[in-house]
Amino acid sequence: MSVMAAREDTPVVAGDGAGVSALDAMGGLREVEAARVRAGLRARLFPWWYGPVLALVVAVPGVVQSWSVGRRGYPVLVSLLVWCVGMALLLVMRQFGARSTGVVVSESLSDRLRRNRLWLLAAFVGCGATWGVGLLLGAGESALRLAASVVAGLFIWGLFAWRNATVRRELSQLRDAPGAA
Repeated sequence: MSVMAAREDTPVVAGDGAGVSALDAMGGLREVEAARVRAGLRARLFPWWYGPVLALVVAVPGVVQSWSVGRRGYPVLVSLLVWCVGMALLLVMRQFGARSTGVVVSESLSDRLRRNRLWLLAAFVGCGATWGVGLLLGAGESALRLAASVVAGLFIWGLFAWRNATVRRELSQLRDAPGAA
């Protein structure tokens, strides 16, 4: 039995006698790879409402906590309960957002933190600057917590808006690329 190296224009004969060229097979592989890349990008795309809802999930515990500052008794328990519910909602929302596209891409926490490190730094700086300006203006602790939680929520909303815009741009570039179907 002789083995020959396949050339791009050499037909490959299947069992039923149909000829398929290696060039057609390479084109099919390119299409499969493009579909895989598109599916990966779509998996990173979140629904439009995800960012605002997540911003509320982050901001509302801060609002309740700012309300409970200086109070005793049930306001402290309500604040703790709302914070715990908010954290549970964050986990549920993350799982729902990841599964809403039908394609789940596993990514470790360290990879997610590394990818979002600039946004996290900007959020910390923004919250710190808000806190500092509030202190300079003589705001109370309750107002400072409220302002910092709203700024954190807005940064999260901005992160998801930026992320979706980036993914949509990559999808349009992939669609507009030469040879894309």
